[in-house]
Amino acid sequence: MPRNVVAGSRSTVSSAGRIKSLDSLRGVAALTVVFYHCFLLFPGSYAYHHSPFHGGARDLYSWFTRSPLCLAISGPAAVLVFFALSGLVLTFPLTRGQLVREYYVKRILRIWPPFAVAILFSVILEWFVQPGPIEGFGRWISFTWNEPLSAGLVREHLLLLGGTRNGLDNPMWSLTHEMRVSLIFPALVLAMRATPILTCVISVLMLGLAAVLPAHGNIITTQLAMTASYLFLFASGALLGLHLRAVRSFVAGLPAWASVTAWIFALSLTTLTPGPNSAVGSICNGVLLLVAGLGALAIVALCTTENRVTHCLETPFPSWLGRISYSLYLVHVPIIVGFAYSFPHADKLLLITAGIAVSVLAAEALNRLIETPSEISGRWLAHKLRLAKAGSCPRIAE
Repeated sequence: MPRNVVAGSRSTVSSAGRIKSLDSLRGVAALTVVFYHCFLLFPGSYAYHHSPFHGGARDLYSWFTRSPLCLAISGPAAVLVFFALSGLVLTFPLTRGQLVREYYVKRILRIWPPFAVAILFSVILEWFVQPGPIEGFGRWISFTWNEPLSAGLVREHLLLLGGTRNGLDNPMWSLTHEMRVSLIFPALVLAMRATPILTCVISVLMLGLAAVLPAHGNIITTQLAMTASYLFLFASGALLGLHLRAVRSFVAGLPAWASVTAWIFALSLTTLTPGPNSAVGSICNGVLLLVAGLGALAIVALCTTENRVTHCLETPFPSWLGRISYSLYLVHVPIIVGFAYSFPHADKLLLITAGIAVSVLAAEALNRLIETPSEISGRWLAHKLRLAKAGSCPRIAE
């Protein structure tokens, strides 16, 4: 989910070289994840992501979750957008002479320090709140703080080992996959440049393989299969990055009716995500993930050039959301769940409003105090490594 440098010429580009609309898209996606988790606080809400019209055609939740309104709470779809964005934005510096060692330094310092602070914040909050049995909320709330605090639990979280232990901050499941793919991403870009069609086909086949593997097999195999099932998003995002100029020219040349149709089609596809389920062990979920992933890729492509949507995304509020998006993604679950445990009998709409407001403030603080300094440190250290080791480090040449 972290933002990175993307160059371009057909939409507004920041002084840092990023396409502003892509930063803002990430911010909107992060806010969608927040809304999604707020929705899951309501009793019975979790079941609506497993079956269309779970409560029947007359059920209000069913119409909300299976209509265009569901875009406001499409958290799983937003994560697919994050993965596609990462594939695109990480490709650009790698194909413009960035040393592989620089890439790893910047990537680790971009992801891990804010994540580590968020985990420690969750530990402190859990100790302070002392969660126990709670009624009147959806079952999702039981996924957070679901184990006694211990040094081993904190260590496993900080090491981003994944598995089933992500109760201190359950959005970390996506960061686990992102970090794993980040380790092989330079090789993925090389493969995409050399044999793009074959690489895309292999990444889709890996999704298919994950879909036929048993869902409850060895934990290591299952976790690696889950990561492999998302590889096609990073690979396709890299393909967009490698051909960004052509993609932007094509999107810019679309007539108005075609652009509107493309947006409707892309957004409709993303609503087909298999909800909170993974593709492992389910061919149906694998197909849904592939289709929704194509929708997410289309959304990213449509946001790379000027149009009415990107003009809206480049206004101050979405731009600000883009700046704090990673921090907001990290801190909102412990805060919202903390409010729920602290005030279990409060009106849910009031509780959600307070939780979102505090999450935004905490994200702003985390961004200013940890995320931005860590990102600057990564760039500084990468520059030092370039000066010291430029002659001996591999790079992916343009």
